[in-house]
Amino acid sequence: MKDGLPWSDEQLELRMEWLPTCDLTGIIESYESFHEEDIHSDLPGLVAETLLIYAEKGGTVSESDADEIVELVKKSRKQRIDGAGHMIPWDQLDRFIDAVQAFLAN
Repeated sequence: MKDGLPWSDEQLELRMEWLPTCDLTGIIESYESFHEEDIHSDLPGLVAETLLIYAEKGGTVSESDADEIVELVKKSRKQRIDGAGHMIPWDQLDRFIDAVQAFLAN
């Protein structure tokens, strides 16, 4: 952890290595699509058992969003990972693994 960030020096170095390789147009279009496209009409068509993993501090999927998603996806569950932000496996790897293993065990 450095300067209050939850990531190790190795994780920060990896992010610094790959971030410049991201195409700016792709980043902008992905961000805009996320906010403009409505996937909710597609969700009821999912037939596979599904686990929605979302972060307490991620700022992308709220508790009410997660509730709505699991209501629309018939065979789904949700698992919030407390203490995690956008990079859930980096922030809370053990909790992430526990959630996935518990889902796969059922």
